[in-house]
Amino acid sequence: MARQVTGAARRVADAAEVLRDEKFNARRVELAEAALETLGELGFARTSLREIAQNSAFTHGVFHYYFSDKLDLICCCVRHYKAKCVTRYDDVVATATSRDELTEGFLAKLAATLQNEARMHRLWYDLRSQAMFERRFARMYSRSTRAWKR
Repeated sequence: MARQVTGAARRVADAAEVLRDEKFNARRVELAEAALETLGELGFARTSLREIAQNSAFTHGVFHYYFSDKLDLICCCVRHYKAKCVTRYDDVVATATSRDELTEGFLAKLAATLQNEARMHRLWYDLRSQAMFERRFARMYSRSTRAWKR
């Protein structure tokens, strides 16, 4: 009987830990969304955690609680944005019946993002340039490049 209680208590503790992790990660994504606005507007060099906090509904301390530094936040932003980006092509892949339709669909989506999200495209070029100087960015870009080449 004691083992059953211990097992049940362990499952409850595990579930609580998973819930805490999900809440923590959800807040990080929320902060990344807020940061992307400022980063897209000002670029990497002109953006600080304090600047991001001033342009969002969050305090400077909240950003420091969830991220170790600006690079940690930006890496989270890039991962979040990339995960969101790839889903925009799901409909194209699902509905295309030929290689030409697939190509046209991808090109149309890309053209739409260039037009509607020009600031984000400029930010990616900015971050790509910064990857020459920041080791964490270089690792992030080399991983994403390898993933696309496969």
